[in-house]
Amino acid sequence: MKELKGVFALPPTPLTEKGEIDKEGIRSIIDFEMENGCYGVCVLAAAGEGYLMTTEDWETVVKTAVDHMNGRGPLMVGIASMGTRRAVKLAKAAED
Repeated sequence: MKELKGVFALPPTPLTEKGEIDKEGIRSIIDFEMENGCYGVCVLAAAGEGYLMTTEDWETVVKTAVDHMNGRGPLMVGIASMGTRRAVKLAKAAED
């Protein structure tokens, strides 16, 4: 496991006017955070509200963040869930 250090941003998950995941908003937030001194990003934690999302929306956020981080720093993913089975499933999906 890599040593974790520095500041990790825990951003909110942006939504469009229609309430859908705003992929461009995610990219924009990641760019802002990384360009302003963050060591890494943790999506879907705390204000990211991952525990309230459908699995499809959760996966969209993770894929968008992974693709956009592109090795610029560590990416952590919140896997909070109201049940252990779903949390384990999300953890395995995040690992992939």
